[in-house]
Amino acid sequence: MKRTKRFNALHFREAQVSDSHEMGLLDADGEGKWPSDLVRQELLFPLGRGWLAFDEELLGFVLVRMVLDEWEIIHLLVSKTVRGRGIGKALMKHALAEIVDSGGRRVFLEVREGNRPAQALYKSLGFRECGRRLGYYSNPQEDARILRLEFESRVLG
Repeated sequence: MKRTKRFNALHFREAQVSDSHEMGLLDADGEGKWPSDLVRQELLFPLGRGWLAFDEELLGFVLVRMVLDEWEIIHLLVSKTVRGRGIGKALMKHALAEIVDSGGRRVFLEVREGNRPAQALYKSLGFRECGRRLGYYSNPQEDARILRLEFESRVLG
């Protein structure tokens, strides 16, 4: 029988540079592609922001960048121990609401061709495919789907 971690109440807060070490450790539990120093650089980027999902401990995070009224989801990660329980969707809804409140009109992201769970999540939030990047990912080599969400045609709920 598969054991899953239980969480009590899900909370969100804006990520700070001081969170980068813990965020990097969570990512090491995931795919290990975003070490603490890379997370730190992203949080120090003048137009970058991030949000954390947590209960008693960090459960996931999302990193974003702003360019004028467009935003890009740089990285979304949920701990392996709580995946498939709606935390990624709740975290994305929180981030998208923050983006709308900041005057964002559209959001872009890239997702691995083979990452069907992430594609389903983004589709459920209203993202639509608008292009591809051939050979975008490595380890393993894989194409990326480019997805876009237009806020003027979507109400977050």
